[in-house]
Amino acid sequence: MRLKQRIAQILLVEVLVDIDEQRNELVALLHWKGGRHSELRIPKNKTGRRLKNGDRDATDVLAKLSGPFSDDAIASILNRLRLRTGSDNSWTEGRVKDARRRAKLPAFDPQDRDSSSLTLEQAARHLGVSPTFVRRLIARNVLSGEQVVPYAPWLISAEELSRAAVLEAVKASQGRRHRPQTVHPHQTNLDFASIASGGA
Repeated sequence: MRLKQRIAQILLVEVLVDIDEQRNELVALLHWKGGRHSELRIPKNKTGRRLKNGDRDATDVLAKLSGPFSDDAIASILNRLRLRTGSDNSWTEGRVKDARRRAKLPAFDPQDRDSSSLTLEQAARHLGVSPTFVRRLIARNVLSGEQVVPYAPWLISAEELSRAAVLEAVKASQGRRHRPQTVHPHQTNLDFASIASGGA
């Protein structure tokens, strides 16, 4: 790289850069020693847009998440989706805030979420089980949940929690949890005091 830079310094007289707004490109005109000229065109990054994970881009995901989710949560989701900013940076709370303002998207509002929908944690508290168990019910298609985009928090309809299949799964889980452990009649207990003192 150092050698290339040295060669460029020796051979280049000047570089003039212009913007082609129609084609959204940077146009560099290179003046070489000896009177030759060459043109180099470089595509401009679009502010606030960066692909790329399939057909989604950061702007589309941002539009879906703004309002119900905080800028910090949105940044985490965008990074997990491996989407980048227009300058090819990872997302932070501040960058989400700036991009959201440029796109004129709403700020986080806890009241923006449909009151008939519960988060995974709220559903778990309602059913008296752990969030992991609720996630397992969703994976088994016993309980229906929705994610706005992958890695976004799960949203569950309150009506889903009263379905017979869901209540039966919760009841079965609680039954297993409270079932007393059976002891085999021939099982012997360890005498830790005897072991500690060196006895048999």
